Amino acid sequence: MQRLTLLIVTLLIQITAYAQLNWIHDLRAAQALSLSEKKLIVMDFWAIWCSPCREMDHHLWNHEEMATLSNNFIPLKVDIDHHRDLAQKYAANAIPKVVITDANGTVIWEEVGFQNVDYYLDILKNLPTDLDKLNKCLIPILHGSEDAQHHFNVGIAYQRVSKQTDHLALRSAFLQQSSNAFKQAQKRSEDTILDEQASLHLVLNDAYAGKTNRALRKVGKLDHLTAEASEDLKRFIQAYCYQCDGKTETAKSLMANIKNQRYITELKELP
Repeated sequence: MQRLTLLIVTLLIQITAYAQLNWIHDLRAAQALSLSEKKLIVMDFWAIWCSPCREMDHHLWNHEEMATLSNNFIPLKVDIDHHRDLAQKYAANAIPKVVITDANGTVIWEEVGFQNVDYYLDILKNLPTDLDKLNKCLIPILHGSEDAQHHFNVGIAYQRVSKQTDHLALRSAFLQQSSNAFKQAQKRSEDTILDEQASLHLVLNDAYAGKTNRALRKVGKLDHLTAEASEDLKRFIQAYCYQCDGKTETAKSLMANIKNQRYITELKELP
């Protein structure tokens, strides 16, 4: 009787701790929801015996803001004792561990341990919530596609997702995934134009990450471009870097020769 009472109390504590979130406990279900609801997956690796995990449940996952923030992501709770394969895949050797992934399971951001509620809340508040275009590009990859164009499309999609957040760590993480996808496209490509476009977008990721001097050095070495679209992108990268560096006259001179209206609009929107 005493054991039963203790079990009931433990379960009630757990239910209260999870009250703000409708946790999913199956990876495939979370991935399906990630695709349909166009959101990232937030995995919480935990165990019943883990004291810091209980602290995280109480202070973070049951935080009053979580009722609203839970709309930003798909919550997946992973008991490492029952899902050892998943814990091994995501190197959950120490817990609690929070891992944010896309629908394909690619890690965007991760953190081990729990100390600061605001640190985690800041991440969750800044997650992009409309991944429709990214998810559409990920579907062929989910089905095992090795096509260079599909990987290139994922790179473009991640690059655009990076603009949906002002959080520097998240933006950097999205740009890193974008660069990874462009490199995969290059590895598989037999198309000269696709290869040079991937090279240019890799440089553009440096520019978007604030590494403008590095981007200018790299783009200056990309000569003998095959396509006019590539030349246009090269001018955009240079103009973007000069505009960010406060060299507005040089940027305007380059902008005058840019034909892609989306590039011109983006340059005009820069502070």
